[in-house]
Amino acid sequence: MLLNHDIEKDKILYPNYSNTYTFIVCHKPFEDKFGDISNKVYLTDFKDYAKSSGALLVNSDYDSRVFGEITFWDYIYKTIRDDDWACLCAYRRKIYPRIGIQVAHPIKLPCSILQHLTYYHSSILTDALTKALQREELDILESNIFVPFNIFSAPRQVIGDWIDFVIPRVTQTMQILGCPQDIEGVKNWVKSTDLISPLDGKNLSIDYQSRIGAFLSERINTIFWLTRNYGQQFQEVKLLEHNQYI
Repeated sequence: MLLNHDIEKDKILYPNYSNTYTFIVCHKPFEDKFGDISNKVYLTDFKDYAKSSGALLVNSDYDSRVFGEITFWDYIYKTIRDDDWACLCAYRRKIYPRIGIQVAHPIKLPCSILQHLTYYHSSILTDALTKALQREELDILESNIFVPFNIFSAPRQVIGDWIDFVIPRVTQTMQILGCPQDIEGVKNWVKSTDLISPLDGKNLSIDYQSRIGAFLSERINTIFWLTRNYGQQFQEVKLLEHNQYI
């Protein structure tokens, strides 16, 4: 089981609790800084890296090059048992699976979340997202409190709640955009929009701006955690590489 994890206390707080797994997303060789966490499972959706590294090859309907962490949460939810607990990290971002539900600590932006999305990506995304959400959900995005990264530690039931909330809102927004969900279709769509020239003049790569589902899901992830009361605790994410700040 996990180091520094009070199993007996968890059995009281979460009586259906069984096993906890920390899933670490990776797609290339990296410096492994997860030695203080046990029950680690390495995930990748790159076949060649799976063969060379021994990481589990993820099977999901959602391509990570478009949907980011949604891809891996989808796989995890379909793989673990009802009474299991999962923590998702990335090879360059680390959260500890401590007692209780752990969520990335919110960040205070210098602008609203919607303005941030427009500035770094496109007003096209922002306009479509506002059409896909309810008024009370938009109220969250008009504030400047942002829950980043889509990484957290939770029981399978809560993971299912997250999936049921986040994925339909992401796919509905993409439908409003007229954006395909396969990577080649998304790349062609991005080429026809202003996503290749965001206001800040950075991140001009088509590969980067094609991660539309991931960008949208982080904003919807914020709505989920700021409007739910699972007794979650907010934890600072440890950034394992430079230039990982929002």
